[in-house]
Amino acid sequence: MTIWNVIKRFNFKESWQLLVLSARYPLYIYPTLKATSQSYLHAKREYPKDHGKRGKANAFRHAFWNILICFECKKWNKNTRRILAWAKLITDKHEQLSPNEPIDEQMDLHNNKIGRNLFIASSFTSVKEMSDTIKYKMTDARQIKTVEDIQLYPTDLVYIKEE
Repeated sequence: MTIWNVIKRFNFKESWQLLVLSARYPLYIYPTLKATSQSYLHAKREYPKDHGKRGKANAFRHAFWNILICFECKKWNKNTRRILAWAKLITDKHEQLSPNEPIDEQMDLHNNKIGRNLFIASSFTSVKEMSDTIKYKMTDARQIKTVEDIQLYPTDLVYIKEE
């Protein structure tokens, strides 16, 4: 998936909000779109059938997306605090603009946060290193049945169902 394909998927509301964010954070737009495209393609390679569903592959994709946004933005700005705030802002906005069931939304937000926390805890030098770290973290991923279950696993990736 190219960056242009990512942009074409936005509806008017998403496009407008992206334009507003672009004006406020111009240096982060290109690396974010690049990270979004790369994370989608990488997840599709790792989990060709499942990455868009409610399973472990989805947990991988969200965590990987957040690490990659931070990694790519750090090439443009070395302020880790700002980069993390940006990654949270843009991925939270994605969840707001792409409504899901509450459990799906909370799962995605949780896995996004895990990805950002992994970025803080490590000094990644390559996409492979990030991917390998998340795949290792997937061995401890926890299945949840309710939104409240997420609170039981503050440092683990979570998923809803086995694929």
